[in-house]
Amino acid sequence: MKTRVLFCLPTYNNLNTVAEVALGLLGQSDNDLLVVDDGSHSSVEELFRETLLEQNLPLEIRDRIFHLRSEENMGKGTALRKAFAWAIPRGYTHIVTVDADGHHPSSEALKIMQATETHPWALIIGHRSVATQHIPKLSKFGRKISKFWASYQNNEKVFDSQSGLRAYPLIQVQNLRFFTRRYDFEIEVLIRLIWKKVPVVEIPVDVLYHPPKAQVSHFRKLWDNGRLSALKALLVIVSLLREPGPPARLASALGLGVWIGCLPLYGVHTLLAAAFSFLFKLNFVALVVGTQISMPPLLPLLLPAAFKIGKLYTMVGHHKRFILGSITLGFILGLLTFLTTWISLLVSNSPKKARKWHGEPRRGRLGNWIFKMILKYFGLRMAYFCVRIFVVPYFYFLFPSARRSAAQYWKIIRPQQNFFQRQAAILSQMYRFETVLLDSVYFSLCGRDEFSLESHGYTELQAALDRKNGVLMISAHIGAWELAAHLLNCREMIEHLQVVRLEGEVVSLMGDHPLGANIELLTFFGKLVVVDLAPFRTALAGETSTFFAFGFREAYKRYSFHVGEIIIPTSLSKEEQLHFLAQSYLIHLEIFVKKYPTQWFNWSAFFSHASR
Repeated sequence: MKTRVLFCLPTYNNLNTVAEVALGLLGQSDNDLLVVDDGSHSSVEELFRETLLEQNLPLEIRDRIFHLRSEENMGKGTALRKAFAWAIPRGYTHIVTVDADGHHPSSEALKIMQATETHPWALIIGHRSVATQHIPKLSKFGRKISKFWASYQNNEKVFDSQSGLRAYPLIQVQNLRFFTRRYDFEIEVLIRLIWKKVPVVEIPVDVLYHPPKAQVSHFRKLWDNGRLSALKALLVIVSLLREPGPPARLASALGLGVWIGCLPLYGVHTLLAAAFSFLFKLNFVALVVGTQISMPPLLPLLLPAAFKIGKLYTMVGHHKRFILGSITLGFILGLLTFLTTWISLLVSNSPKKARKWHGEPRRGRLGNWIFKMILKYFGLRMAYFCVRIFVVPYFYFLFPSARRSAAQYWKIIRPQQNFFQRQAAILSQMYRFETVLLDSVYFSLCGRDEFSLESHGYTELQAALDRKNGVLMISAHIGAWELAAHLLNCREMIEHLQVVRLEGEVVSLMGDHPLGANIELLTFFGKLVVVDLAPFRTALAGETSTFFAFGFREAYKRYSFHVGEIIIPTSLSKEEQLHFLAQSYLIHLEIFVKKYPTQWFNWSAFFSHASR
């Protein structure tokens, strides 16, 4: 994957060093640079203008510098979030953040940038040497504390969790919502990306610390350390609540909770669950659920059982027998709970039981036969009614991956929707998908005479066919273009081909579902998406006419077919033509998605790395 890296300098009153740092980066690389002025007392952009004039730097370097400014100091986290929002719609794949105080030599920043080529999906952190001269003792101590908490929350060894020299993979952060605004942001984004299973790669780097009297720091020891401590405490709590973990750990938490619930320490079971959760990093919710065994109506059964088991301990007094009986009963029930839960989770998580829905109809033979009979004897409208009442709720509740992907889609194209509006949109989208499937079955049963079709751009398509050099159509998982193409009665369409021969025929490929390793990150609805370049390389290699092709359901038994040729400028290089072709396809796709939003049938997480 080709990376497009943007250097970012968040700065606040670093007027003595920021220009030097910027020019060092620009002089040693061809990358663009974004300076985020977080409310400095004097405008950094004015400083740069004066410096560039004084040094008479060439226009090529000046054109690679961009500025953002806040009128008041909002914090480093806010500055970085602004940089993310600025870079993503402009097509940058990574941001490398460099401190503006001169601590990070340009050569070390280039190390981090180069690492994005070998680790394009990872968060890359510059691991600073603790042997560096003049490093403050407080920084060493803070680094050790942050390392401990990062490791505790994620079972990940991160040696320098507070380093400001980082490469952020923008596709991994673009859909996350952050809550912190200052120095604590770098801790939050690290933990959130680890929770998202994003790999963390640490690169050893040198760092320059000035003598204590010459250092300029905006870190407020009392206030910012307090914010960091509060954030770490919150992340610890969330880490204990968020995921159940592997089956063995979840079963252990539930079994341990049952043991705690059997102890005669009524009133403090929840506190004990919290303590064990913290010590052993077990899911707190599962522990608390296990302790509920001591609640009515089970408690009246547990007490006699504890007394009876306690009678086996003949060498101790009456009260100690009850305590030992409770401990033994809790051990037995906890062990049974552990084994039962563990085995059940292993069985339910086996590959045979996994439920995934990528949009294909999966009603089974009986379900498909029933719907064919409904279509044959009762017609389309009755089939639509059955789908709305029975099938759509089934898919909505039992296929959470499709529901989450659809929610991600609606958050991006309709960000103003609230939760309930978004769920209604997802149900409407699933219903529209099912109606298109039913129309396809009805078409196979009754033929094209039942449907009407509007065609757009077919004249240009026919002209390209007449040139006898082949036509490649690039479609998407949107609408019902195959059904529309059949209605148009054009030549045979061949889908999902990796290797094709183009000899005056029409070939169709899907451009919105990455399959191979030949990919690139491009912009779609202002977000980065993973695009498979194979269809576009095929178009360029075959020197064929390239069209986008989409079909849509307009109304009951009425469809439209849209095609349009993508004209590639011959003045561009082959790689530039490839990028132009793929991005032009996405621009046309975005136009039609806006027009037919409920007919987006790509059920993968298209706006995140998971779609690969």
